[in-house]
Amino acid sequence: MGSRLLPALVVAAVLLTGCGDERGATAPPADPPSDSGTAAGWSQVAIVTGTAAGGLVSTRVVPVDSQEALDAFVTQFERPELADKVVDAVSGADLPAGWVPAAAVISVGCDIPAGIVVDDRDGFAVVPEEMDRTIRECFAPMTSVAVIGVNPALL
Repeated sequence: MGSRLLPALVVAAVLLTGCGDERGATAPPADPPSDSGTAAGWSQVAIVTGTAAGGLVSTRVVPVDSQEALDAFVTQFERPELADKVVDAVSGADLPAGWVPAAAVISVGCDIPAGIVVDDRDGFAVVPEEMDRTIRECFAPMTSVAVIGVNPALL
């Protein structure tokens, strides 16, 4: 019986380690980042998520204010369902005059962020809100994309 248990434990360990958060650790900022809102120059539109969709995590948002820019952004996803969700979120965004929609892959892992934090003190960095780090079973990583409205002067 012991010889059957070892391979099962090895497989379980490989599956659990394959679903980690690929963002990398960051130290908390010395000053609080800006809150969402018109005065801050950005607002969260949506966080859309897809299972096993791939994508490259980045703290930098990409303006998706033209069909060409939006098409270029969503080509990174391996599943069209996530691309469709991003397109829907961008097209449904209600933005202040002059603002542009922008997007970034904010995490790939087992957890889905509830929101984002924008650190505009050194450029314009978008990171997911702190997530619960409870170890849980994960069969496939989730790709989470933040869609925001932003004053283009901040980009």
